Amino acid sequence: MSSLNAGQCIRVGKRTVVVENLLGSGAFGTVYRVKDTRDQVVFALKDVECTENFQIETVVREINALVAAKHNHIVKIMGVDTYKPSRKTHFLILTEFCAGGDLNRRLDNESNHDLNMKWVYQLADAVNFLHSRQPPIVHRDLKADNVFLANPMTEDIKLGDLGLAREFPAAAQTDSIESYYMTSGVGPTHWMAPEFFTAHYNKKADIFSLGVLFYAIFARHYQIFGKKKMYGVFVKIPNISEENDIGLGLAMYLMKQELVPPFAPSFQASNAMKSVIQDMLKFQPSERPPSDEIFERVRAMRSSFRLSRAQVHVRVQQ
Repeated sequence: MSSLNAGQCIRVGKRTVVVENLLGSGAFGTVYRVKDTRDQVVFALKDVECTENFQIETVVREINALVAAKHNHIVKIMGVDTYKPSRKTHFLILTEFCAGGDLNRRLDNESNHDLNMKWVYQLADAVNFLHSRQPPIVHRDLKADNVFLANPMTEDIKLGDLGLAREFPAAAQTDSIESYYMTSGVGPTHWMAPEFFTAHYNKKADIFSLGVLFYAIFARHYQIFGKKKMYGVFVKIPNISEENDIGLGLAMYLMKQELVPPFAPSFQASNAMKSVIQDMLKFQPSERPPSDEIFERVRAMRSSFRLSRAQVHVRVQQ
C-alpha cells in the first residue's frame, strides 16, 4: 500500500526530495518518481516497509549490494535513509531515474539486430561485474522487469532492483527465496532456474535467468499474467501444462531433466548466439558457463557483427 503522497517532501541522506507520482509497487517495496527540491534533478525512490528483523536485514543487504555495485550498466544508488511514521520502519533508497522504462515493456516493440546485440552485451557486462566481485554478488531476480532503459534515445540499459541481491559467500548457498515467490504467490516465476525451486542455488542460477533474458530479446516469446505480457522462455509439458505454457526452469524442475528451448524460425539471432543461450539454459548448474566466458563470447559476436556491417557499408560506398 502506498505510504508516501504526491507533493510530500522527505529527507533521504543529504537530499530533500518531493514526491511526484507512484511508479509501481511489488513484493519488495513501492517506487516513486521524486525530484530534488534544490536542483530539480529527478530520481526514483524505493520505499520498503519493514515490520520484522529479517526484513530489515534483507533491506540492509540490498543497500550494501547497491552501494558496492557501481557500474555503467547498473542503476546507481544516490542515497539511503529511514523514517518511522508509525510503529513500522521504512527504508528509503534513492536511485537514478531511468526515463526509458523497463525492458519488459520495451520488448512489445520491434528493435533491430544491432540494438538487440547491444542489450545482451550490456547485460552480460553487468552480470559479469556482479559475479566477479569478491565475494560475488548474486542478483537472484534477473528478469526483463528489472532491466531499465536509462535514456529512451540511446536505449542503453541498466540492471536494477537488486532487491534480492546479496553477497554470496559459500556458507550462504542454502539460502531460500521461498518466502518471496514459491509460497507468497507474488507473481510468475518464468525467469527462474530449476534449482530455485529446491531452494539450493548459487550464482549459476543468475546465468540461467540471464539466458532467459537473452532468449526473450531475440524471440519475443511471452505469456500473459494478470493482463500483462511477461517475456521469457515458455514450454508446454504434457499432462502438466496442457492449457498454458510454463517457464523453462519450472518445467525442467518438474520433469527433472534437460529441455531444449524452442528456437522458432522467427528467432532472429546467429547460430553462435543460439549456442550460448543453450549453454546458459542447461539443467545442471555446473554445465552452464561462468559469467566471464559469456561476456567474452557475446563481445566477440558483437564485434564480428559490427565488422561485417562496416565491410558491407564500405562495399556500398564503393
